[in-house]
Amino acid sequence: MDQSAILFQFDDSREAEMAFETLKDLGYEPVLQELADKPSLHIHVENNDLTSALEIAQAHGGTLLETSKMDVGAMLDTAYGMEGIRIPAHTVNEDWPAGYAHE
Repeated sequence: MDQSAILFQFDDSREAEMAFETLKDLGYEPVLQELADKPSLHIHVENNDLTSALEIAQAHGGTLLETSKMDVGAMLDTAYGMEGIRIPAHTVNEDWPAGYAHE
Protein backbone atom coordinates (compact mmCIF):
# COMPACT_ATOMS: atom_id res chain seq x y z
CA MET A 1 0.00 0.00 0.00
CA ASP A 2 1.62 3.22 -1.11
CA GLN A 3 -0.81 5.79 0.19
CA SER A 4 -4.46 5.53 1.13
CA ALA A 5 -6.97 7.76 2.83
CA ILE A 6 -9.37 6.74 5.56
CA LEU A 7 -12.37 8.67 6.81
CA PHE A 8 -13.72 8.49 10.35
CA GLN A 9 -16.87 10.06 11.76
CA PHE A 10 -17.26 11.04 15.42
CA ASP A 11 -20.30 11.72 17.60
CA ASP A 12 -18.34 14.14 19.78
CA SER A 13 -16.36 17.07 18.35
CA ARG A 14 -14.04 17.09 21.38
CA GLU A 15 -13.01 13.48 20.71
CA ALA A 16 -12.50 14.28 17.01
CA GLU A 17 -10.24 17.19 17.95
CA MET A 18 -8.25 15.03 20.38
CA ALA A 19 -7.75 12.37 17.68
CA PHE A 20 -6.76 15.13 15.25
CA GLU A 21 -4.14 16.54 17.64
CA THR A 22 -2.69 13.12 18.45
CA LEU A 23 -2.40 12.19 14.78
CA LYS A 24 -0.88 15.56 13.94
CA ASP A 25 1.68 15.21 16.76
CA LEU A 26 2.71 11.85 15.29
CA GLY A 27 3.35 13.30 11.85
CA TYR A 28 0.10 12.50 10.05
CA GLU A 29 -1.68 15.19 8.06
CA PRO A 30 -5.28 14.80 9.25
CA VAL A 31 -8.09 17.08 8.10
CA LEU A 32 -11.07 17.91 10.34
CA GLN A 33 -14.35 18.47 8.54
CA GLU A 34 -18.11 18.30 9.07
CA LEU A 35 -19.98 15.48 7.39
CA ALA A 36 -23.74 15.09 7.82
CA ASP A 37 -23.60 17.50 10.80
CA LYS A 38 -21.04 15.33 12.57
CA PRO A 39 -17.30 15.91 12.91
CA SER A 40 -15.17 13.72 10.70
CA LEU A 41 -11.49 13.14 10.25
CA HIS A 42 -9.81 12.47 6.91
CA ILE A 43 -6.40 10.81 7.30
CA HIS A 44 -3.79 9.98 4.67
CA VAL A 45 -1.76 6.94 5.68
CA GLU A 46 1.38 5.43 4.22
CA ASN A 47 2.77 1.92 4.67
CA ASN A 48 3.05 1.01 8.39
CA ASP A 49 1.20 4.10 9.58
CA LEU A 50 -2.17 2.43 9.01
CA THR A 51 -2.37 0.50 12.28
CA SER A 52 -1.65 3.53 14.48
CA ALA A 53 -4.09 5.73 12.58
CA LEU A 54 -6.89 3.18 12.97
CA GLU A 55 -6.24 2.66 16.66
CA ILE A 56 -6.00 6.36 17.50
CA ALA A 57 -9.21 7.27 15.68
CA GLN A 58 -11.11 4.31 17.15
CA ALA A 59 -9.80 5.00 20.66
CA HIS A 60 -11.48 8.40 20.44
CA GLY A 61 -14.80 6.93 19.33
CA GLY A 62 -14.33 7.28 15.58
CA THR A 63 -16.31 5.09 13.22
CA LEU A 64 -14.64 4.10 9.97
CA LEU A 65 -16.76 5.36 7.08
CA GLU A 66 -14.65 4.67 4.01
CA THR A 67 -11.23 4.03 2.61
CA SER A 68 -9.64 4.84 -0.71
CA LYS A 69 -7.49 2.53 -2.84
CA MET A 70 -8.38 -0.56 -0.81
CA ASP A 71 -11.46 -2.30 0.54
CA VAL A 72 -12.02 -2.41 4.30
CA GLY A 73 -11.16 -6.12 4.62
CA ALA A 74 -7.83 -5.71 2.83
CA MET A 75 -7.07 -2.59 4.86
CA LEU A 76 -7.70 -4.36 8.18
CA ASP A 77 -5.65 -7.35 7.03
CA THR A 78 -2.79 -4.99 6.18
CA ALA A 79 -3.04 -3.33 9.60
CA TYR A 80 -3.61 -6.41 11.76
CA GLY A 81 -2.74 -9.41 9.57
CA MET A 82 -0.36 -11.98 10.96
CA GLU A 83 1.61 -12.37 7.73
CA GLY A 84 3.39 -9.11 8.56
CA ILE A 85 4.73 -10.28 11.93
CA ARG A 86 8.05 -12.07 11.69
CA ILE A 87 9.17 -14.22 14.60
CA PRO A 88 12.75 -15.43 14.30
CA ALA A 89 12.91 -19.22 14.53
CA HIS A 90 15.65 -19.13 17.18
CA THR A 91 13.27 -17.43 19.65
CA VAL A 92 10.59 -20.12 19.35
CA ASN A 93 11.71 -23.27 21.13
CA GLU A 94 9.51 -25.22 23.48
CA ASP A 95 12.07 -28.03 23.90
CA TRP A 96 14.49 -26.20 26.17
CA PRO A 97 15.97 -28.25 29.00
CA ALA A 98 14.25 -27.67 32.36
CA GLY A 99 17.18 -25.75 33.88
CA TYR A 100 17.96 -23.59 30.83
CA ALA A 101 16.18 -20.43 32.03
CA HIS A 102 17.79 -20.66 35.47
CA GLU A 103 21.41 -21.13 34.42
